[in-house]
Amino acid sequence: MRKLATLVAVVAVATTACGGGGGQSPASARVEITRNWEALFSQASTVETKVTDLQNGVRHRPTIETLVNSPLTKGTEAKVREVILTSGAKPPSAVVRYDILVSGKPVTANPFSGTALRLNGRWVMAEATLCGLVSLAGAPPADCQPAKK
Repeated sequence: MRKLATLVAVVAVATTACGGGGGQSPASARVEITRNWEALFSQASTVETKVTDLQNGVRHRPTIETLVNSPLTKGTEAKVREVILTSGAKPPSAVVRYDILVSGKPVTANPFSGTALRLNGRWVMAEATLCGLVSLAGAPPADCQPAKK
């Protein structure tokens, strides 16, 4: 009986360690990533929520505020298609495939791809994902520029 209990404990720890990150199950990681990712694009989310759901969000507050106030982003939202957890990554990470919708319709036939990171116990969008998206419209904003040495 003791061997069985030990085996169950080892399997439980190994399963938890695979993919979810930080002791979180893969299923709950996917739910959190999807919720936070879609909140970043939601018109209903506050600037504070968006700052919290983005890696180095405070640094990117000016870009977030510009996007929130832009008439071009009105009616824009994201719909996550797939979350692929990266096993063994430090920090834990995931590839997120998602559509950007305008008035409920995808803007491209193929999904966009970005990265989520688990930092300080939360899943957030990697700042490189935001900067890459914003750069599609032209030159990246100052907060996405590499620091000058």
